[in-house]
Amino acid sequence: MALLFSILGAPLPAQESPHPTDTADDFGPTEQRVLARLTAVKKAGTLVVHYEPTVWMKAVLPEFVRSQSKALEAMEARLGMKYDGEIHVFVYLDAAEMARRTGAPDGIGAFSDRSFIHTPFTVPAHHELTHVLCLQWNRDGNHPVPHDPASANYDLPEYKFVAEGFADAMTLIGHDQIPMRHWVSFYRALGWVPPLERVRAEFPRTDTPAPGYWIAGSFLEYLIELHGMEKVKRFYFRPQDARELFGSDVPDLEERWLSWLDETPPDFEKIARAYSPDVVVFEKRLREGRGRANLRITADNLFLLFLNDRLVGSGDSWERPREFSVEQTGDDRLRVLVINQGGPGGLLLDLLDPEKALPLTVSDRSWNARRAEGVPQAAEVLCGPCEGLWNQVATPAQREVLRSFRGSWIWTR
Repeated sequence: MALLFSILGAPLPAQESPHPTDTADDFGPTEQRVLARLTAVKKAGTLVVHYEPTVWMKAVLPEFVRSQSKALEAMEARLGMKYDGEIHVFVYLDAAEMARRTGAPDGIGAFSDRSFIHTPFTVPAHHELTHVLCLQWNRDGNHPVPHDPASANYDLPEYKFVAEGFADAMTLIGHDQIPMRHWVSFYRALGWVPPLERVRAEFPRTDTPAPGYWIAGSFLEYLIELHGMEKVKRFYFRPQDARELFGSDVPDLEERWLSWLDETPPDFEKIARAYSPDVVVFEKRLREGRGRANLRITADNLFLLFLNDRLVGSGDSWERPREFSVEQTGDDRLRVLVINQGGPGGLLLDLLDPEKALPLTVSDRSWNARRAEGVPQAAEVLCGPCEGLWNQVATPAQREVLRSFRGSWIWTR
């Protein structure tokens, strides 16, 4: 299931070109090329921001410079250092424009090289700043981290895992600035966190909807909290020396990291709102059924399904209903978070007796629905399972599946 991030357009962790190995400030071919369009300059202390002097960019530039400067100040304080020199930031409207101007591959959120950062104005600053600042960790006055840059091979997955994980550990994601730990605790609840051995070997590939960058970020976040910044800064350059630095090999550290994640119950509603402000919470009390039941569900567009506050599962496409087996106690609370863009989300659900295939409950006006922190109200029946818009856009096979539901599409009033 390719859930949530690419579909919802949530802020994605940035990705880089190969790790830089020097700090020269001479413009390279990429920078020289883009400066033909990014002709305006705004200096703010250490930062030198290059931008195209359009009306739109001039409008967003003050907030961009403010956020970049605030991030740099926070990063220097957290890393116990002060950057010497200038950091040149080349800012674009979006990733597509950045790719056109720089030749960056598709899928790159932002990238850095030496003291140069290329980024859309919407990407959080912390990740790329980490890669630039780390080049001066071995300078006097910066809590020196002795290392030989020539001995570090950043083409190896184990180096990428640590370097990118450290950078993402510095980053807060989403409108609510949610720490990486909470995101990965959420992924773990969904069963999306593979063994670290596999993530490290194939980084950033995970074969789950959870980004490898964020899994690595959470692991490095754990190491920083438990072992301190200075040891982890050394780990950045020596990813093969976990036992020497932390007293444990990675498998032992992984076990403790997973326990640390499990101590962090995700705030599912907050995470859902970080994807999109258009979140509807549907709720219904179930007081009659006992034992196993089959639950079929789809939503416009994405959903998280809970029974008695336990996450049962999720879905990411209204035309592909999902089925779950649930255990009723006779006094249960069914809750569905539906995430949409461009308006509130809708729900279609059947809870069926597994033997008789009779509906124990369906989506109808007996549900409560609320948006964000709003007051719950009776849900509104919009239409049948495959009427209106769904009838127009669904394929014949999809219409057949949707028409098998006994419930109706329900909404908020």
